[in-house]
Amino acid sequence: MNIYTKLRSLGACSSTIMRPLRLSWGALSKSRSLVRPITKRLLSLSLLALLAPSVYAQDVSLTLTTDGDAVRMTGPWWSWDASGGPEAVSNGDGTWTVTMAAPTENMEYLWVVDGVQENLIDNAAGAECSAEIDAGALITDYSGWANRVLVLDSGDASNTYDACAGTAAPSTGLALTLTTDGSAVRMTGPWWSWDPNGGPEAVDNGDGTWTVTLDPAPTDNMEYLWVVDGVQENLIDNAANAECSAEIDAGALITDYFSYGNRVHVLDSGDVSNTYDACAGTAGPEPVAFNPLVIDNGVADAYYDRGLVAFDEALGWADCDPAADCTSVTTSVVNDADRGDVLQIAHDETANLAGVFAGLSEGSDFSAYAGGTITFDVKTVSGDSDITMKIDCGPPLWFR
Repeated sequence: MNIYTKLRSLGACSSTIMRPLRLSWGALSKSRSLVRPITKRLLSLSLLALLAPSVYAQDVSLTLTTDGDAVRMTGPWWSWDASGGPEAVSNGDGTWTVTMAAPTENMEYLWVVDGVQENLIDNAAGAECSAEIDAGALITDYSGWANRVLVLDSGDASNTYDACAGTAAPSTGLALTLTTDGSAVRMTGPWWSWDPNGGPEAVDNGDGTWTVTLDPAPTDNMEYLWVVDGVQENLIDNAANAECSAEIDAGALITDYFSYGNRVHVLDSGDVSNTYDACAGTAGPEPVAFNPLVIDNGVADAYYDRGLVAFDEALGWADCDPAADCTSVTTSVVNDADRGDVLQIAHDETANLAGVFAGLSEGSDFSAYAGGTITFDVKTVSGDSDITMKIDCGPPLWFR
């Protein structure tokens, strides 16, 4: 009789293996020795098939962080068409992802957000992309082009739109700056229960302006006023005198013209600059008139807004306050029996050169005195009289 053994490999073969065996009933018991080797061979093949690695195409994901509303890629694969590359899928957390078959070679690309292709040339020129360039993840000539690169077999990549690893994160804060000649500045407002000592202190910028940075920025309109040297500004009279019309029209000041006048930072209006106790229509202080008398009664005239300043060789020729922190020279106001209050200048016994001058922070035109004279009334109290008197002009200008 004919007996067919029907065996299927465990995944090794896609078709059924049919092998005829001619056996008699008498020889049926011997069929085991014939079937067993076949079965072993098939099971061995099946085991090899189960252990062999699977071969299939790998995907790669490129993710972008941006606050945009539409994101896609571009690059030479898409002829640098800003609308030609694959669209990214929003992850709902400010990131967007493109998933694609892994390239078989390095792939150049850039991101396009809301139709605008990122430009990394300035980032590279500003040395913000050093990490990417060193890793081969960005190539550039620093002037005409700068392209991202997905390096072969480097796996998934994450980027920030129009930025490199060395690009500073954009500020989420709000800067409010005040111009004043005060020495201590802070803010107050309803956030701080209008406590003149409760609001944030401002940082001195060293140029007559002070800045408070709020980070994060307010999420609503914010009323506030400035406090300088413990005195809260009062803009009621400014508003009543029609000096604050520009601010009121812009919503940057609210007032009833007799009991309150508060500044307002309007939501999303950006950084702001103010002048203490003044509005845009407030007239500035009258300029101090020039006084030919530079030092009188031991004090520099108000025209010389830096007052008395010194330079000192012992401090590397740096400026210093001769009444407080110079090394080689000091000044004081003393009374002279013949002249009344006078400026006394004392030089130490070292060989360091030093001098005292009446300083100006900005230039002044002395051309009207060309060909004239300058008079010094000097009395030597002790020591020698090796003194140099002169007018110097330089940046910044000063009277020395």
